[in-house]
Amino acid sequence: MLDAQLNPKIIESAEHEDRTRCRAVHAYLPPYPQDAEDRGIQGQVYVEFSVMPDGRSRNPRIILAVPQGTFERSVRDGLLHSEFVSAPAERSPIQCTMFYRFVMEGAVGYSRLDAYVEETLAHARAGDPRAQMLYGMLLVGLPQLNKPRSQALPWFLKSAQAGMPVAQYQVGYSLLKGWGCNCEENKGLDWLRRAAQAGQPDAEVTLAMYALKGSPDQERLRQARLWLEQAAAGGSHDGKLYLSALLATASEAEGGDPRRALTLLGEVFRGVKDDPTAFEIRAAAQASAGEFREAVQSERQAVAMAQRLKWDVTPLNERLTHYMGNQPWRRSLLDF
Repeated sequence: MLDAQLNPKIIESAEHEDRTRCRAVHAYLPPYPQDAEDRGIQGQVYVEFSVMPDGRSRNPRIILAVPQGTFERSVRDGLLHSEFVSAPAERSPIQCTMFYRFVMEGAVGYSRLDAYVEETLAHARAGDPRAQMLYGMLLVGLPQLNKPRSQALPWFLKSAQAGMPVAQYQVGYSLLKGWGCNCEENKGLDWLRRAAQAGQPDAEVTLAMYALKGSPDQERLRQARLWLEQAAAGGSHDGKLYLSALLATASEAEGGDPRRALTLLGEVFRGVKDDPTAFEIRAAAQASAGEFREAVQSERQAVAMAQRLKWDVTPLNERLTHYMGNQPWRRSLLDF
């Protein structure tokens, strides 16, 4: 058992955010991946993502995918093209979760959703740490259940105490955000470090983003890059994404490296042609390298894609103005 002093103080039905904004107004369901269908592969994905005031999602973060490398792109594509409840422009982004199941039509031996939930709960009650973590994800990730984070957190905590790094990340992130519990940053950071030390990439990325909050000094920049390098080295999509954005916007004195940013970007977005984020980072890297004409072209492509997706393009146009004036972008690209 881990130190009980690290346990969150759970608050019944507490969300600290308006989860109605996580409801999809128009959900885009991408086709079943052809390769998976041909091979008879079924699976599940749990994802966290931000919904902006414009009602569109940004940077879906895959927390669990079974099997790995099969359905992640379909989930990211589905969220990119879905529409959620919008809010006034001055509101902050909201963090949301979703649980996807990929089941082939007519599949034999693959439980119906209600039976799957009950089976998972039975295993969780029997003390299976993986089932405890999975049941927590089902509670907050399935729109059909729509349970508050406070009901999922005890299951995440049981799994985390048993040493599951993904569950430790869930507890740490909940404490950091005040999801279903009191917001206690120090406790949250402790859980995140435990998960990160076990190689959990989402914890590594979250610790990096925490270090970059506000106006980070050189030491915090060093810490952030260290965590992102660790996540990227482990093959993390988000580790490479955030590292590429950091390298594209940092000055040379701060350790910026636009060429490496472009290399990482190519790995993250290989085969992806309609996500404005890829072109945003590319434009920033090109501008940082002094290639302003190319940066303007890339940013204009990002703006055009964002308009088709019905994003608020105000921040994109601000960056475009910088590049047109031969100025690099030195602020964050991924404030969500």
